[in-house]
Amino acid sequence: MDDLRQTSDEEFYQRVLPQLEKLEIVRNAKARVYKWRVRMAGILTPVLFPCTSFIDWWLLRMQSGDDSVAGVTFLVAGILYWWVTQPKRQYAAQYKKDILPSIARLFGDLFYKPDGAIPMEPLHDFRIIPNHDKYETDDYFYGAYRGAGIQFSEINLKERRRSNKSTRYVSVFKGLAILIRLPQEKFFGHTVIVSNSAGIFQWFKKQSLGLDRADLVDPVFEKQYDVYTNDQVEARYLIHPVMIEKIKAMGEAYDADAISVSYKKDSLLILIKSKKNYFEPASLETPATDPQSLRSMKYEVEQVLNIIDQMEQYDAQAAHRAA
Repeated sequence: MDDLRQTSDEEFYQRVLPQLEKLEIVRNAKARVYKWRVRMAGILTPVLFPCTSFIDWWLLRMQSGDDSVAGVTFLVAGILYWWVTQPKRQYAAQYKKDILPSIARLFGDLFYKPDGAIPMEPLHDFRIIPNHDKYETDDYFYGAYRGAGIQFSEINLKERRRSNKSTRYVSVFKGLAILIRLPQEKFFGHTVIVSNSAGIFQWFKKQSLGLDRADLVDPVFEKQYDVYTNDQVEARYLIHPVMIEKIKAMGEAYDADAISVSYKKDSLLILIKSKKNYFEPASLETPATDPQSLRSMKYEVEQVLNIIDQMEQYDAQAAHRAA
């Protein structure tokens, strides 16, 4: 298989152009439906909402006590919003179904599965997964690159919060998870790098027992990241300037709020916290044949593979010999 990064953006675009032209027909149809539904919502809203508001008022009058509940207006508003925006979701789903598998295959032995997921249980051993009660995932890629096994997807980890009246789920991590298993054991110890941010540090601190704070020699880096390890020698090599630049590049590419990396045995886990939705096509108003959306997806996948390229150059035994 060809490595997509060895082709120009124009060559990349030409490979998938026939599929994009078919998707443009779908986009036009969905755009027409969406515009019609927006007009209909404008007509229905002034009719429905006074009625639902009256029902909510009546429900509150009929009930008594602290458990009074009335939310018909919110329910109807939610249903109306879902109905109006459905064509957008349908187009995005069709785009992903047709284009993302092709993009994955162009990188080699990489595949795309919209409803797949990285198994969560093995990830807890990396000690950077926050406590959670619900695990949601989207846009799952898996396969191999240069002999390394790789899985990455968007994930949303939610924690259950209870009150006297209700139970709700609050997101404790939303972003991209990347799991890389190298063809041989690379790491003698366990080293973790986390962005120096209060939110991540709080939950990480609870799970970092058994790891010591690393002795860093770069004061600039230390202002941005915290490093924990049970192998001080290895930690210093893992925060090599080239690797740090790779991590920073990923943060910029994925519009990250924070990044965590955990190295252990033959694997590394990367968590990129961000509000951004990855691997999404452009809006329904943008032609499917517009190349910018494809360039963005190509760049997002490239950044993952760059980490594997860098790890190929890491030699744990050489690091310890040099120390």
